[in-house]
Amino acid sequence: MATDKSYYTILTDIGKAKIANASIVGEKVDFARIQLGDGGGVEYNPTEDQTALKRVVWEGKVGNVTTDETMSNCLILESLIPANVGGFIISEIGYLDSDGNLLAISKYRAAYKPTLENDGAVIDMKVKTIFVVSNVNNIELKIDPTIIFATLKDIQDLETKIGTVNTKIDTTKTELTSNIETTKTELNTRIDTENEKQNIKIDQLIAGGSNVA
Repeated sequence: MATDKSYYTILTDIGKAKIANASIVGEKVDFARIQLGDGGGVEYNPTEDQTALKRVVWEGKVGNVTTDETMSNCLILESLIPANVGGFIISEIGYLDSDGNLLAISKYRAAYKPTLENDGAVIDMKVKTIFVVSNVNNIELKIDPTIIFATLKDIQDLETKIGTVNTKIDTTKTELTSNIETTKTELNTRIDTENEKQNIKIDQLIAGGSNVA
């Protein structure tokens, strides 16, 4: 599936300067906040000299900052937009550090975020942004512990683990049932053997008594 290059993410001049300076002073840049904007009602192409979105409609925490497993210079930022937030169009996304500096901007395919009150619909919206940085060692990677992301892979891994556990349980149940049946058979055999021995002894005693008589 081809990537739509009409929508992309760029580092701002401030973002690039922050990351470059971090490598010199030995500090890390934190992507702490996310802003959603509607572009002032008009789709536009973000520029590196921007210091703010055109019009912010919501702001919150960045939930997860990681690197790509296959491309270590790719930064992945994920955030969860709560179900009770919405009633607006999202066409621009901004990422800020803890000091409020706009580090990166995404041109986002326009999407409407509904709310129950206005639209009769409630959804948690996950926003995921991937972009390349020169040195991820200068980026502070962190996870907001109050936000839980479940990817398709997470769900598939969980289903696999559950399936494995269920298989082990079924195997254990089968083995226990088999062992119980084996034990019952052995006990019944022993009981039958002991009964037979007792019957033989009784017969012998009876026969001995008859001979004495």
